[in-house]
Amino acid sequence: MKLAEKIPGVRAINGGPLEMARLAEQLAALLIAINVRYEVHAAGLRFTGLPVPPAE
Repeated sequence: MKLAEKIPGVRAINGGPLEMARLAEQLAALLIAINVRYEVHAAGLRFTGLPVPPAE
């Protein structure tokens, strides 16, 4: 999560226990397939409706 926070415009979110990582990996494969099929390089996911984190 610390690495993701270093990317401008990206906010890391906790997806739960490590076993949920298999779902994230499947999403990554899906996004790659979409990018290839539609010849784009910016297909991605956006999570909406999450609460704003408190300021540090």
